[in-house]
Amino acid sequence: MKDYKEGLNKLKKDFETLVNSHPLTWEKVKELKKVTGVYVIYSGKEVIYVGSTNNFNVRFGVDLINKSTHTLNNKLLNEKSPEETVNFIKNKCMYKIKDCKDKVEAECLEHFAISVFEPHYNNHFYKKPDSKKV
Repeated sequence: MKDYKEGLNKLKKDFETLVNSHPLTWEKVKELKKVTGVYVIYSGKEVIYVGSTNNFNVRFGVDLINKSTHTLNNKLLNEKSPEETVNFIKNKCMYKIKDCKDKVEAECLEHFAISVFEPHYNNHFYKKPDSKKV
């Protein structure tokens, strides 16, 4: 069995690598093909969304601007028109990414980053259920 401290240290290091990576534009991220990893979307200095994918060029080429396939887009469409949403995602946001060896590593880092940043558009992940009195 792997020492939990070793796993925790790796997760921390991966998170720091993600946070300290250089921001990329939509076009640069979309060029990454068959790469598994985590992405952080910034609006200005605010983290608004964290996600993971096993194919950046599909996620950023089609999925992120398609209402039916991406949580962020669906939530933005509650606030903006389809044209404003696409413009916002493509031209107003910056992206940081960290490539991962596989989907499990990516999902661990994604959920860790969500728990640290608590981004507005990921709130379905970290909202605590209302406690009910018995």
